[in-house]
Amino acid sequence: MFGRGRLDDGRTSYAWLTEPLRRGPVLDLACGDGAALQLLADRGLPAVGIDNNAAELAAAAERGLPGVELVQGDLRELPFPDARFEAVICHMALMLVPGPERVAAEIARVLAPGGVLRVVLNRRPRESAPAVADYLKGLRAITAEHGPTIDYPTTTWDAELARALLPGWKVDAREMILRTALPVEEAGHFLTVSYYSSGLLDEAGSAALAPVIRDVVEAHAVDGVLHWELPLLGLEARKPF
Repeated sequence: MFGRGRLDDGRTSYAWLTEPLRRGPVLDLACGDGAALQLLADRGLPAVGIDNNAAELAAAAERGLPGVELVQGDLRELPFPDARFEAVICHMALMLVPGPERVAAEIARVLAPGGVLRVVLNRRPRESAPAVADYLKGLRAITAEHGPTIDYPTTTWDAELARALLPGWKVDAREMILRTALPVEEAGHFLTVSYYSSGLLDEAGSAALAPVIRDVVEAHAVDGVLHWELPLLGLEARKPF
């Protein structure tokens, strides 16, 4: 979804995260396979990516990113000196880390005065798009029976929490929707790999999911295309000088 989806302005969520940055070094929290780091490296900005998953870091290393350092570590105990970074970014991970107070304190410590924090988070809309709502309803029912269910520690990061955790910082929030159009023949693979729970189903669960996907496609595809969307929240917070 993050690779092919686009915001209303035509950018990916990774581009929204990184394009306003003008100075490095940049710290990418929970950098994953390095998608955001790739954009920074392409612009010649020095960066450091940190993640606690060795496999993800290995995937990032395979990109061969110039000017990028990769570190395995915990976001609640960042192994960096004070005020090292001009910017800190995080794409779709901050809400999954327990102890938001510790994470925020570490971000404030390693960010230089006047530096910027930019974050992309998931957002719970009042109503999901019908196709998305139908799929998630079916997926929840199947994971309840076949599992494994995913019990991530979640924190509802938003502008209010950011202002509470980072007092005195200027915080701005932007609601966004990431959209893509899927040829129906790609829908099964797309929906399986785009949602953690569907990717972890056992064989019986995967078999049970197939008719759910078929029903969603039949109900919501138009002219062979299934439109999909993901509500996001973009946060920017600037540290005072």
